Amino acid sequence: MKRTSKAAWPLLAINLLMIFYLGCNKTPATPPAPTPPKASFTFATPDAGKVPAVVSFTSTSTNATAYSWDFGDGGTATAANTNHTYTAAKTYTVKLTVTGDGGKDSTTQAITVTLNKPKASFSFLINDNGNLPTHVTFSNTSIGAAQYRWSFDNGDTTSLESPIDSFFTPKTFNVKLVAINAAGSDSVTQAVTIMINKPLATFSYNILNPYNLPLNIECVNATTFHATSYLWNFGDGDTSTKAAPTHTYTKGGIYTITLTATNSGGSSTTTLDVRVSPYPITYKAFDGTTYNLNAWEGRTVMLLMRKTGLDPTTMFKWAKIMDSAYGYYYQATGQFPIRYAPLTYINDHVTIADVASTCGAGCGYLGFTGIEMLNSYTDRMYNYALTNQYDQELFYECGRNFWFYGQQLAYLKNDPVTTGYAIFMRFMAMDATGVSPAPFNNIPWTTFRSTLEGLADSYAGNTSYTWTNTLGAGAGISNALGLGAGDLFASFCIKLRNDYGGDAFVQNVWKQAGLRPTAVTTQDAVDNFILASCAAANKNLTTLFVTTWRWPMSDNAKAAASKYPN
Repeated sequence: MKRTSKAAWPLLAINLLMIFYLGCNKTPATPPAPTPPKASFTFATPDAGKVPAVVSFTSTSTNATAYSWDFGDGGTATAANTNHTYTAAKTYTVKLTVTGDGGKDSTTQAITVTLNKPKASFSFLINDNGNLPTHVTFSNTSIGAAQYRWSFDNGDTTSLESPIDSFFTPKTFNVKLVAINAAGSDSVTQAVTIMINKPLATFSYNILNPYNLPLNIECVNATTFHATSYLWNFGDGDTSTKAAPTHTYTKGGIYTITLTATNSGGSSTTTLDVRVSPYPITYKAFDGTTYNLNAWEGRTVMLLMRKTGLDPTTMFKWAKIMDSAYGYYYQATGQFPIRYAPLTYINDHVTIADVASTCGAGCGYLGFTGIEMLNSYTDRMYNYALTNQYDQELFYECGRNFWFYGQQLAYLKNDPVTTGYAIFMRFMAMDATGVSPAPFNNIPWTTFRSTLEGLADSYAGNTSYTWTNTLGAGAGISNALGLGAGDLFASFCIKLRNDYGGDAFVQNVWKQAGLRPTAVTTQDAVDNFILASCAAANKNLTTLFVTTWRWPMSDNAKAAASKYPN
């Protein structure tokens, strides 16, 4: 390789320095100017012909970074794409101004918002066609309206959008709807035919003065479909044209009330029987004998009497007292006897019948409705009632009707409890109804009652008496009236009632007895009564029953009684 001479090195260095200098001081190139923005937009009116109208605006501008819309109605926006709502039909000048790096540009377009005339239309629903007044619901289906005018061809008008109107005449009505907006109006008319069905007559009645003769009733008219007239026939020769009359029956009997309801569509008739005491009734007795008797109705009980011409005031008072007695027994037991229909439960009433022959002076079904009384006893009770005194017999037989506790309390043999319950509850029912008791078998009532009530104390004071030789043997104790085992059991019940809660004890003890298990043995029945008494008194009565009264009580029963306070 050829070497450079030493003399050439200075010249080479100078050349390199010149080249470096010239390269570092070269002038830079000028950048291009930004492109100016160009404003442009398109628009669409989805609901043309309506006001308010929503117009969609879409910017098609180029080189823009900011947008300013003026919609010609005072409204503005800054988004590239936007919607605007116009509230009036007219032409608006819309201006879009855009800004970019290259400057600013704007453009305008004329936008015309139009409003079409409305299209009137409606539908309707006849809510209760066939009845007057008829109510019709109108549903407005008009398009593009701002206001409405309805005329119903019956004198009624309204500006409501979807009204309800009432029609009182059966005919065809031309109902007109006018739909209005700023561009004009449109109307439509439809025929609405109102019909009327013939009325369906129906009614009930209320007795205004039960336990009375004359008897006053009020008729409750429940006729459906509009009737223009009514005709009532009360079955006793009297009539009425009132919509809901009252009527008075002066004599007993069964009367058929007839109601005829009429309108332009026709008429219909219905009937109901009203029983006015006393009225004739056929009764089939326990022994199968058929009797023609006269019924005196209370609310729950009816007294069936063979004789006519009885004093109405006495008979209605007697029926009312027996209603109260049944109500008391229901309150004490929480149950009503099984209805033995159609023999002893007639016309929704429990029967107490005056008969020539039955199972005793009086006879009542155990746990079922129905009481019969011999003619002679019925006459005696009626004669007492005339003097405002009431024989105990019917109150006793009510107790047999309300006896529901044989499975829990009745002894397997020599049972004194079933009868004793009825004897005891007779006193309670008579006290509750507030009657003046008649003599008992010609013995003054106070003498009879005090003798019976004293049996428990006499028993307790004589240690020769035990449960085994009295109640357990179906026997009573020595007394002046010859009262028996049932009377002794009733005396124990009265003692419990007087010493352990009064009426509250009576209201609870039989309900508690009904909760006890079925007695398999007589001892079970005795235990059941003792524990029912403990529950009703909320007290451990073991000492009373075992020590004072000398009743047998199982160890299990003693353990169960121990949970009650001593």
